Amino acid sequence: MAGKGINLNNQDIRVALLLAKAYYYFKKYDKGISVLSPFMFDDKKPLEYYILLGQGYSALGRHREALGYFEQAITSFGLNYTVLNEIGECYLHLGEKE
Repeated sequence: MAGKGINLNNQDIRVALLLAKAYYYFKKYDKGISVLSPFMFDDKKPLEYYILLGQGYSALGRHREALGYFEQAITSFGLNYTVLNEIGECYLHLGEKE
């Protein structure tokens, strides 16, 4: 008897997070972002959602957009070392050291 697999068409944020990570691994940041975007208005987004979107935009050189997602992460979940580090990296790339 075969087990149930993951339905990739299912609108499940957990599947979207895994797919985004896979796309990022292959440096397909646009595709990773597009997989996550449909969950923008989901009220129960995990911290990882904001981090992945921020990392994707940052990897594309869109650091201001990335900062928006990292700031949303702090607003929703409080201070987090990973998020603070990502914010620092964005400001470094933007040339804003203060």
